[in-house]
Amino acid sequence: MLIDESERTFKRGIIVTATVVKVLDKIVLCKLDNGLDAVIHRDNLLGNTDVKLIEAMKVGFVISGRIDEISYDKEERFQVSLKCKTKDLESHADFIDPSLRSLIPDEDIKNYNLQIEQKS
Repeated sequence: MLIDESERTFKRGIIVTATVVKVLDKIVLCKLDNGLDAVIHRDNLLGNTDVKLIEAMKVGFVISGRIDEISYDKEERFQVSLKCKTKDLESHADFIDPSLRSLIPDEDIKNYNLQIEQKS
C-alpha cells in the first residue's frame, strides 16, 4: 500500500474519521486521516429523508464512518466508500466475513446477541 496502513488496519468494516472537502447533490467527498479520498453516498448518510445533503453537511465537518468498500484501478487510484448511519456504526455484524465466523469465540457471539436483544 502507498500509505502507512496494512490489511489489518485498513479494511472493510473499520471505523475511520473523515473531513468533508466537498458536498454535491448525491455524494460527500472527504479526506481520511491517512490521506486517502473517500466518498459517502447520500443513502449511506441520511437514508430516505427529505433533507438535502447541502443542508446536512458542510465543508470542514469531521465525520466518523465505517469503510464499506475499498476499490482501486490499474492507475492506482483508490476510492473508499463509507457508511455513516448510526446503525452502521453501532454494529460490526454486517462487516464480518462469513468464512471467518468459525474464528469468533461462541462467547463473543452470545454477548453480541444479548446486546442486540437489550436494545430491542
